[in-house]
Amino acid sequence: MAFRTTLDPSTAASTVGVISPPIGLDSFSKVSNYLGILHDAILAIVAKLNFTVTFGDGVHGHKLGNVDGEILSFITPAPADTEFIVRHDLRRVPVGWLVMFQDRPAQLYADNYQEWSNQTIRLKCNVALATLTIGLT
Repeated sequence: MAFRTTLDPSTAASTVGVISPPIGLDSFSKVSNYLGILHDAILAIVAKLNFTVTFGDGVHGHKLGNVDGEILSFITPAPADTEFIVRHDLRRVPVGWLVMFQDRPAQLYADNYQEWSNQTIRLKCNVALATLTIGLT
């Protein structure tokens, strides 16, 4: 079995299938440094995913923290149980919402979710003139 010690473009064709020699001791310290950097980066990603889920600042139109969503505020129409349209900027069809704030007991629901789009959702509320803030996801 032959060992390739240099890569010379003029002899590259003759080195096909040749096994490179083991990494020298000086290269192990470089690999160790890179592995340490990779390890720290992975730990930072895991920490973000596991421990710091945020839901944003609660301001209408702002991003829903580090969750893929948007904060929306609105007042429900009168009379109660009237369908209303809420515009959003997700650029995809939402999957649901989290109620972040409501000024009175109210049930927000969607009985026409098949009509949701990448720009609007259709909702109803069993209470007229309720102020709600939702996190649309």
